[in-house]
Amino acid sequence: MAKDSLETSDQFKMVEIRDDRQTRQQKSVEQDREDLARMGKKQVLKRQFGLMSMLGFGCIVLSTWEGVLALFVVGFTNGGPAGLVYGYLLTWIGTLSIFITLSELASMAPTSGGQYYWCAMLGPPQYGKVLSYITGWLTVFGWQASVISASYLTGTMIQGLLILNYADYDPKPWQAMLLMWACLLVAVLLNTLVSNFLPKIEGAILIFHVVGFFAILIPLVYLAPGHGPASEVFTTFLNEGGWGTQGLSFWLGVSSTVFAFLGADSVVHMSEEIQGASVNVPRAIIGSIAINGALGFGMLLAVLFTLGDVKAVLGTDYIYPFIQIFLQSNNSSGGTTAMTAVILALTFLSTIGLVATSSRMTWSFARDRGLPGWRYLSKNPLPSTEGSPELAWGPWRVPGFLGVVNNAYACIWMVIILFFSSWPKTTPTTASTMNYSIFITLFVAIVSGVYYVVWGRKTYTGPVVELALPK
Repeated sequence: MAKDSLETSDQFKMVEIRDDRQTRQQKSVEQDREDLARMGKKQVLKRQFGLMSMLGFGCIVLSTWEGVLALFVVGFTNGGPAGLVYGYLLTWIGTLSIFITLSELASMAPTSGGQYYWCAMLGPPQYGKVLSYITGWLTVFGWQASVISASYLTGTMIQGLLILNYADYDPKPWQAMLLMWACLLVAVLLNTLVSNFLPKIEGAILIFHVVGFFAILIPLVYLAPGHGPASEVFTTFLNEGGWGTQGLSFWLGVSSTVFAFLGADSVVHMSEEIQGASVNVPRAIIGSIAINGALGFGMLLAVLFTLGDVKAVLGTDYIYPFIQIFLQSNNSSGGTTAMTAVILALTFLSTIGLVATSSRMTWSFARDRGLPGWRYLSKNPLPSTEGSPELAWGPWRVPGFLGVVNNAYACIWMVIILFFSSWPKTTPTTASTMNYSIFITLFVAIVSGVYYVVWGRKTYTGPVVELALPK
């Protein structure tokens, strides 16, 4: 009897757990629909991603420790070991501040439109539509540049592995281009033929991402021919770009670590495919920044400590095959110069879209909710453009004066990054070493602005409204 009673009790507990899980899931589904309805949107896409799969998605798009390996030479040339370490920490803090702001917005309005949608809602009535339009185009081209640059860097890293294993291999820039196209083809196939398995694939890749970190780190640390002293790593600054001051050289090198942190807002653009978006999107954004930041810093220190004599490294071929490939690509002309411009333009295009959104958020909240920031605790609707749904605080936010300070700091940091990302990395500058990113960015902004004046203003009415907005 006692055994039967125990089994019955366990069955009841299992039923209660299952019912409780179903209840939470149903509440999450209803909340997602309510959030979209509040923005005038229908639930169309399947919400097949959860927190872990989306965390994997964000981590893989960032690929911070892999990016550290690929773009290490930029910060090493301008800044040196100490510049890389301190620049990385500054970038980590600045990026975290930016994506805390975006997480607040994603919790308020969890829509895949992201920046263009938020600009329309936060912008002044007379300019909200045009700001939204241009921000949307900048974001689109930024993500196009992201896909191309990630595929190209993957191709050059494959060439680095070939150098490492085949002494007679002579890498050519056109081979990197072909490898880039192969990577793009794989991405297309995964997102079309097996799209239903993407959540599981993302979760599996997250595991490979973390395991791969240790697979590179351990051999790098224990099998390297020499290890440099800690004092050399943390106190040695270099100015191999030939700039007038060490401070200028340091800030120009910071852009290499900025690139390694780009892409966390990818989670935002999946908001309509994530369960419990108003909560899980911010969690995935901040989680991916935290995980990738730690892994990237660990990889950076491992590389720096295994360089041995830092100054001697500059005159040899010892700076790892991946870095050799990057140097060869940068020193080539034609297609690779254009490709480098696209990679650098990614920083510009992505950051400008974030600046437009964050600055509007900071200005609107400081003006309309008032300072000091205790009025932030109010759950009243926030300011939005005429005809757009009012933004109300989501479940994830930074309350009080601290939220205003974080928003302002994020904007200041992005302006600094925009300024120094437009500089070439060496002087004197030639046609093949010039930084063309600012011209690409201006081209996108001017063309989209002109197109808006000529045609877009007649057809673009702002974010698509599919349902009647709640009164």
